[in-house]
Amino acid sequence: MTMKPLLLATSISVLSAGLAGYSMTPAFAYTPPTPPEGGAPASASVKAPASAAEPAAEKKSAEDLIKVCDDALLTMRYVTSARLAIFNGLPEKARTFADAARARADAAVKDADAYVLDAKEPKAEDMYVPFDAGLVVAEDFTVTPEKMKHITKANKHLHKGETQAALDALKQGAVDVAVTTKLIPVKFAQVHVDDATKLLEEGKYYEANLALKAVEDAMVIESYKIGDVPQRKAKS
Repeated sequence: MTMKPLLLATSISVLSAGLAGYSMTPAFAYTPPTPPEGGAPASASVKAPASAAEPAAEKKSAEDLIKVCDDALLTMRYVTSARLAIFNGLPEKARTFADAARARADAAVKDADAYVLDAKEPKAEDMYVPFDAGLVVAEDFTVTPEKMKHITKANKHLHKGETQAALDALKQGAVDVAVTTKLIPVKFAQVHVDDATKLLEEGKYYEANLALKAVEDAMVIESYKIGDVPQRKAKS
């Protein structure tokens, strides 16, 4: 089915069905949770009720997932910035961006194992991490007052971060929705970004650009029907 961007939700956390549920900002900006004030001393043993422990665990899992996706996204952004700096004859800036990309790629590889999608993988033995996602509708989508009512309702849920409620509203309105997500093989990215930083130090800018371009070319785009988003891959 041919799909096109759904303007009402250009960036939405719709991978929750297959991952853990997380709130994605357009820039994937990750803000670490603020430590509680006046907490119990380190030596104190405070056991949360079972009913509170499960939501807390889910929240922690969601926060960790956002960080991994944020690392993957910023890896790609810094890779692109490094290539632009090379093109514009700014080797110092290129090295700065390449170093930043390497740091983010290292972090993504370190934390990605629990959040890899069990999806088609062009590069075997790698870990594909989602770093951007959006909703799309069928090309033959026709606007009707009834569908617009459900779209408006979905928008309100999205504004509140209520992903599942938004998807339910679209489903009730017979709005045929799918998820399109971009994924990056983080191990491949880590190796090639590391190569690029070394090549830049050696003044081999053309070769460094090719190493960075390989990272961009390795990105894959997948589309899934709602409910068919792949689950996390089981750890080996």
